[in-house]
Amino acid sequence: ADDAPIRRIASGVVIPDREVAVATKIADRIVAIPYQEGASVKQGDVLAQLEDAQWQADLQAGLAAVRLAQIEVERTRKRRDRIKDLRERSSASEDALDNATFDLAAAEARLLSAQANVTKFRALLAETRIVAPFDAVVTGRVVELGEVTSPGSPLLELQDQRRLKLQTRIKEKDVPFIQVGQAVTVVVHGFELCGS
Repeated sequence: ADDAPIRRIASGVVIPDREVAVATKIADRIVAIPYQEGASVKQGDVLAQLEDAQWQADLQAGLAAVRLAQIEVERTRKRRDRIKDLRERSSASEDALDNATFDLAAAEARLLSAQANVTKFRALLAETRIVAPFDAVVTGRVVELGEVTSPGSPLLELQDQRRLKLQTRIKEKDVPFIQVGQAVTVVVHGFELCGS
């Protein structure tokens, strides 16, 4: 009789293993939002597409600025090298070489700045595509097509329902009878689930 299972009854709620409210980091108009509540999505699926024309234009302008900065670096490097060569033959002053070296350093700094802007524009452009972080079910759709988003405001709510958790309260006197990995029987709205 010592091996007989001990029967305890507790009520609780079944919740998903993971859930998230998906938001955007930028403000722009929603041009596509294909999923409704109840839809299943896979990790990487595009949940919402924001207007990206301005972000594309910024990226193209940034790439052009990088090219101009590269040309400026090449031009100032050639000039510095010519003055350095002339200085070695005593045909140019030390000040001229210092100025040419400074001009090159400034051009290289402008190139780095232009490259950083391109990185920023690419990151912002990527934010126009809101993707599912994991396989999930859409449990809430907060926005509609044509709305303008606010940074940080939720667009959709997702739940990973492949694994569920049971949250319940256990009486203190029952704690000694509970072990990790122990099999339990869970009844959910008339359905019986068995697991550990």
